[in-house]
Amino acid sequence: MVLTGPPGRGKSTYLSALCDALAEQGIPTVRHHYFLSVTERGRDRVNSYAVVQSIEDQVKRFHPDVSFGGGDLRSILEACATYYKDLGKPFVVVLDGLDHVWRDNAEDKRPLDDLFSQVIPCPENMVLLVGTQPVDDAQLPTDLLAYVPKEEWRTLPAMSENAVLSHLRKVYQEGRLATGFDDEHEIERQLQEAASALRTKTNGHPLHVIYAVAELEHAGGMLSKSDVDQLKGDLGRDARFYYASLWERLPPSLKDTLRLVCAFPFFWPKTAFVEIARRVGSAEPDVPKVGHLLHSSPAGLKVFHESLAVFVRSTTDYMLRITELMPIVASWLESDAPNSLRVNWLWTVQARLGAPKILSAASHVTGSCRGWRRDTRSRSLTCCCPMH
Repeated sequence: MVLTGPPGRGKSTYLSALCDALAEQGIPTVRHHYFLSVTERGRDRVNSYAVVQSIEDQVKRFHPDVSFGGGDLRSILEACATYYKDLGKPFVVVLDGLDHVWRDNAEDKRPLDDLFSQVIPCPENMVLLVGTQPVDDAQLPTDLLAYVPKEEWRTLPAMSENAVLSHLRKVYQEGRLATGFDDEHEIERQLQEAASALRTKTNGHPLHVIYAVAELEHAGGMLSKSDVDQLKGDLGRDARFYYASLWERLPPSLKDTLRLVCAFPFFWPKTAFVEIARRVGSAEPDVPKVGHLLHSSPAGLKVFHESLAVFVRSTTDYMLRITELMPIVASWLESDAPNSLRVNWLWTVQARLGAPKILSAASHVTGSCRGWRRDTRSRSLTCCCPMH
C-alpha cells in the first residue's frame, strides 16, 4: 500500500503513529525513512545497502527469535514473514520518504530500483507500506509502479475543522496561545471561531496550521479570528507557493538568514545571523519575523520542515549568494562560533572554499597523530607528531 500527499501533509507523522499503534497491538514491524533530519550530512540513507543494514539491525534488535541465513534483504524478509505466519501475525515493513532519493541523490533513483527489486513481490505474510510525495514516475522505483499503479495510492486527507479545533485547544491548554477571556464559554466560542477561520485560510494543510500557530505565538500569543485573518503569506495552496509568497516580501538580510540555515544544516546560535550581518556590512536581520519557519531549541535554530530547504535552495542566485557568504561563515566559525560547531564544521567549510589540504590535515586528529597546536596569533595548526 502506498500513502501519498503533498509536502507537509503529515505522512511521516502518520506512519510513525501507525507503527506505534501496531507495536501496542503486538504486530511486528520494521521501518526505514529515507530522510530523518535536516541536520544530517551525507547520502548514506538513500543507498540500498544502508536500508538493508537498517532493517537487519532492527530485526536483530526487536525480533531476536527470527533466524536467517545470509545477509541479503530478501532472505531476511522471508524469514520474518514465515516466522510470524506461524504465530498468526503479519510482518509489516514501512519504507518512507521515497521522494528524497531522487532529490538527494543527484536525480539517480537506482538505489530505489535495487531495493524494490529485492522487496517486490512481497513474501507471503508480509505487508509493505510505502510513504512518498506524488512525484513523477521517473523518480520512483519501477517495480513499485508496476505492482501498485498511482490510481491505487491512498492520499492522506487534510485536517477537518474539528481536527484544527482539537489542535488549537491543545495549544491553548499548553499556554502557547491566549484568548483574552476567562469565561469558559467565551474561550470555547473564540477557539471555534479561530479554528473555522484557520481551516478556511489553510485548507486544513497540517504544516500550514503549524506555521500559522507559530506565527501567532511570535506575534504575541493571541488567538482569535481577527488574528488568524492577519496572518502573512498565502496559506491556501501548497508549501512552495506559501514560501514564495513570503520570500518576495523579505528584506535581503532575512533572505540571507534563511539561505544560511538551509545551506549549513547545524543548530545556529540565535545571535549568529546578527554577527554575520555585521561582518557582511548589511542591516541586522529581524530573525523573529521568520521564526515561525524555524525550529528553536536551546541548541539554536534550524529548519523546521525540509520543504523550506528545498524551496530556498531552488531560488534564484542561491548558490551565488552562498558562495559569497561562505568566507564570512568560515571566519565566524573560526572566531565566534561555539566550540562544538567550530570542531565539526570549520574544516569542512574551509575545504569547500578550496583548501582541501586543511580537511586532510584535520583527519590526522582522529588518526595516528598525537594532536595539533594552534598558534594564538596566526591561528594556524601545527602537528605535534615528530613524523609530521
